[in-house]
Amino acid sequence: VDDIPRLASEASEGAEVKIFVRAHGIEKSVKEQLINATRENPYFSFVDCTCVFVDKIHKIISEQNDPHGTLLVLGSKEHPEVVGFCSQFDGKVITFESLEELKKAVHSGEICADCAKSPIAVAQTTQNLGEWEKIKKFLVNLYTNPLIFDTICSVTENRQLEAVKLSRENDFMVIIGSRGSSNSAKLYSICRAECENTVMVENAEELGRYIPISYKKVGIVAGAS
Repeated sequence: VDDIPRLASEASEGAEVKIFVRAHGIEKSVKEQLINATRENPYFSFVDCTCVFVDKIHKIISEQNDPHGTLLVLGSKEHPEVVGFCSQFDGKVITFESLEELKKAVHSGEICADCAKSPIAVAQTTQNLGEWEKIKKFLVNLYTNPLIFDTICSVTENRQLEAVKLSRENDFMVIIGSRGSSNSAKLYSICRAECENTVMVENAEELGRYIPISYKKVGIVAGAS
């Protein structure tokens, strides 16, 4: 972000500069900075590679933006995707990673349960579908007209449903993905709940430690990472 002004000023006819925006998206202020830079220098440009599902959340929040409202987000507060789309909201933003966290926020008074204006609720694209369904039911019972948007990526949703099915049918589950990946972590927790013998690996070498000699059926699921 700090390099944008410098890169924009250095761009020239013989040395054009092109920035690629990551799939997780960026904050509203950063995108505005990029747009302004392209207007000021024709040799500076950017390509927005934000995932279409993430971009959808940006648009939803932007359209529903209310400086006096509340945005509820099922997601990881520090995740780049969440940081990015939350920047579209000027009101109060509350993030939580489970129904229990949401309930605690309500009971503590952090979230108003009887306010006149119902909150807006979205989910990070890679969140656990089952947890999101429980949260939706809780919000519908808590508020008269909550604005709930189903923003979990359809690819993520299908992968999670298939992971549940596989973990119920196999004796041993292998999750292939980065430990720093939100969607891979969700797949691991989902499979672990159904199959106790579940492991996560990032490469073939790691799998060598878990050779499932004593298992008859092995299921394999790969995260987006």
